[in-house]
Amino acid sequence: MRNILSRNVLFIICVSVIFGFINFYVAGHDADVSPSVLKKSMLSLLMPFLASLGCFLSPIFVPILLLFALFDFYLAYKYGLVTRSMLQAIMGTNTHQAISMVSSVSILLPVVLLLVIVGMIVLTWKSVRFRPVLFLVTGALVIVPMHAALKHSRAHELQFRSIQSAEITSYMRIYLPGVVGDFVYMIGLGLSNDNRPAVPHTRTDPAITGKAAGKRRNIVLVVGESAFADRHTTYGYTAQNTTPIMKAMADKGDLCVIHQAHSSANMTRAAVPMLVSFYDPDHQEKLYGEKNLIELARDNGYRTFWIASQPGRGEYARTFGYLSEFSDYVTRQDYNNATNHVTWRDESLLPVIKEKFADPVSQKFFVIHLMGSHESYSDDRTEEDIKALPDADPYDQSLHRTDRILQQIIAMADRERNRPLWAALIMRPACAVYSRVSSSMATVRGAG
Repeated sequence: MRNILSRNVLFIICVSVIFGFINFYVAGHDADVSPSVLKKSMLSLLMPFLASLGCFLSPIFVPILLLFALFDFYLAYKYGLVTRSMLQAIMGTNTHQAISMVSSVSILLPVVLLLVIVGMIVLTWKSVRFRPVLFLVTGALVIVPMHAALKHSRAHELQFRSIQSAEITSYMRIYLPGVVGDFVYMIGLGLSNDNRPAVPHTRTDPAITGKAAGKRRNIVLVVGESAFADRHTTYGYTAQNTTPIMKAMADKGDLCVIHQAHSSANMTRAAVPMLVSFYDPDHQEKLYGEKNLIELARDNGYRTFWIASQPGRGEYARTFGYLSEFSDYVTRQDYNNATNHVTWRDESLLPVIKEKFADPVSQKFFVIHLMGSHESYSDDRTEEDIKALPDADPYDQSLHRTDRILQQIIAMADRERNRPLWAALIMRPACAVYSRVSSSMATVRGAG
């Protein structure tokens, strides 16, 4: 009995010290939080509280929180700051991307991680016992900052009329510095299912002064992903010919290459809404409060289409998923896809694009949202790209593939042109723009 008690005390001390150190470190590198020393100290007591729950509950909660703390510590140490956008990106990783990234590392890493988890569960089960005094004392102290954070978040909720778990826990994180705040926010992201309906807006941004005559008959906006301009041959990259088609168009004078452009954001969640709405960092309410580009196009007599290999649900993707649903026609891998069979592969969009380009309506506005060059880059290339650039790395080969996809979209548009067509290609987070202007088509490529 004495050995068990000693082991229990030693275990609680060890995990509490480790967690306390990590919590203080992460709190000092958490962006947008209130770094109160008292709060950090009180929240660090969450680990001894969990370790006092007994041999049934502690083996579940202690390993989970400790592993998350180590992960949070890694983020803070490697990147200097742990930001809300960073956590959103992690939780917004879709199944394909997660599997792809895991498969790109050695199989040894998942095995080691599994063994560590099992080992922590077994060690916790053998070491802990229910400690009622410790449970009551630490629980009471932890509840104080948690209650205060919830109270503050409720105030924001009333102010913005928000009921989404991700938004509530986002405000809670401001008042819960360190691992606990990040953990609560990640749980909120996981539980979030913000399927806000695309109800037409009545308010128009003051920047819109009226309608203009002389409409272009067809407009195509192609939004690419993760395309770094410095790796595009069109912008002077010489190690590999990553964009031969766009480069050839530029050499012929069919493409206007615009430099000195930059990305509006380095994450899709923020970048895409700024392309097709009046949303910006200082006016985020405009995403849900004003007419967006799709609605304005409809007001001007265009039939609107949104065709995407990107999903549109979940905290990370919902901003542009919400915008997509204002279109007359929308298909994504997670929406209206029963007959289209759209997947994360950009090639799966081509049959749908061809069909909708042929729509007989007089004016059409398209947003085509590609997956582009997301990790793992080896998934974003084909044998054709590997043969074309055999000595290139997977990222360059993935850009070569996007170059081909763009050419196929342009070719389909040209075949359907009975009237002038304007098109735009936005590659995120590339830092340049190129455009093509002719009687048939103009292409703009810039940073998203």
